[in-house]
Amino acid sequence: MFNEPLLTGSRDEILRAIRHVRNRWRLRVALRGVAVLVAAALGTLVISSYGLELFRFSSGAIIAFRILTLVALLGLGWWFFVRPISQRVSDERVALYLEEHEPSLQAAVLSAVEESKKGAREATPDHSPEMVRELIDSAVAKIRDIDMGRGVEQRQLKTSSSLLVAAGVAAM
Repeated sequence: MFNEPLLTGSRDEILRAIRHVRNRWRLRVALRGVAVLVAAALGTLVISSYGLELFRFSSGAIIAFRILTLVALLGLGWWFFVRPISQRVSDERVALYLEEHEPSLQAAVLSAVEESKKGAREATPDHSPEMVRELIDSAVAKIRDIDMGRGVEQRQLKTSSSLLVAAGVAAM
């Protein structure tokens, strides 16, 4: 039999790296969503101001532009923030995403995640616990080499942050 505590620790480390990449992806999506909302708020403010001026601040125009602004911001908030954040992303999909952005992993993480989901099994002619342990240990070493996937979302996080800052500056 193989050393289960050692294997469990390796599995935990892989799942921790997957969770870290997922959280960075969610942070990027949240930053982009907030940037869209700030820009949309600015846009609706400008459109409402122009429209209210055009309709000479009539009570019907005030109510209509308030409703349009509310509907636009709620719709965009749901589409660009709530919907993407609330999506359940499987560990396998995150592992695939990580490997697409870091080719040096060579499918090691995806294979390790799939095997770690199966749990511990006895040795059979078509399954070797020792090989599974080596696969998971190799994936853990590769994940450590890429600093737990911190570089994967780095450029996208900077872009999303820049968009948020630009929208905030434009709103000011």
